[in-house]
Amino acid sequence: EFGHVPELQQSVVVVGFPTGGDNLCVTAGVVSRVDVHEYAHSGFSLLCVQIDAAVNPGNSGGPALRHDSNLVIGVAFQGREDAENVGYIIPSSVVHHFLSDIARNGNYTGFVTLGITWAPLENRHLRDYVGINTCALDAVHAQQPLSRSGVMVCKVDRTRHDAATLETGDTVLAVDGVSIADDGTIPFRVMERLAFAHLISQKFVGDTCNVTLLRNRQVLSKEVRLCAPRYLVAECVYDVAPRYLIVGGVVFVPLTLQYMLHEFGKRYYEKAPNALLAAIDERFQSRAGEEVVVLSQMLASEISSGYDGIRNIKLEHLNGERVLNLQHLSDLVDACTAEFLVFGLAHTQTVVLQRRQALDATPAILAQHSISAHRSALL
Repeated sequence: EFGHVPELQQSVVVVGFPTGGDNLCVTAGVVSRVDVHEYAHSGFSLLCVQIDAAVNPGNSGGPALRHDSNLVIGVAFQGREDAENVGYIIPSSVVHHFLSDIARNGNYTGFVTLGITWAPLENRHLRDYVGINTCALDAVHAQQPLSRSGVMVCKVDRTRHDAATLETGDTVLAVDGVSIADDGTIPFRVMERLAFAHLISQKFVGDTCNVTLLRNRQVLSKEVRLCAPRYLVAECVYDVAPRYLIVGGVVFVPLTLQYMLHEFGKRYYEKAPNALLAAIDERFQSRAGEEVVVLSQMLASEISSGYDGIRNIKLEHLNGERVLNLQHLSDLVDACTAEFLVFGLAHTQTVVLQRRQALDATPAILAQHSISAHRSALL
């Protein structure tokens, strides 16, 4: 049986089979913090409970129990390498959301977002610019009178929003009648606050929320339909075979966060090319289905001679046509009748292959490198 989200300083017991032995391990501690935190496995920011009980590799998936009952208040799932006595459990409310999602839809559809990035509204010059101190607040749309606070929208997902919903430069004052503070938080419990993303994450795909916003110094109310995020660079991809396309020994793959971690390590933001980092910073797709295609590497062959050192670079065009995603690139190659394949890369670099020779040489290159097919099964 599940209990409620635990209170601060509440005693908890974590049960599991961490490294160091074969028998059941029981550790005890207290709740140190309840906050919205990034989940390591999904990259999604959800409600999270920090405890000081030991949570080590092998504890993941084990229950966290109230010390004075058999109520399950969460599931152990991650710790921190750079800190001591810091472990995290997934609270029961997130588990309930997951199970309710499957019950409603027959499968897991994911957590939802508002589809924006935002900046705090703490600077007085920024507040004067948007007019939050002088606008006429309308409490009709709120469950309680609105506060003169909120966050400024920096970027919106253009595949979801337009002038009828949210725009860059809007100031979000409240969501479903709950006022948002200048630092982007909302009340949670007595003396506790959480990021307003928590309010959104409690809903499901297809649900709507009422957003009270300030636009051109006018208070407006907008109904926003919620859905799972569609980022330009996928953060976490699981249970899906890798996608790739090989043309004349040139390997193309979609850019994902896992690819960045594999190629450049945990400090990829210091080592990766600027064009790839900029794609992550762009955040949202500009068109439905858009993804970043990367020239990952050149398989050694005579046809790619002279292109040594070209790898991990963003592909932008093929024969002058902008590439939408890996599937689009595959279709363009199949449909091409020109003499040359001209791959336009970031930083004005170009890779040119004689089309017929490249296609004819591909089977031998694949055999040389023990690769079964020139494209993944999903293309």
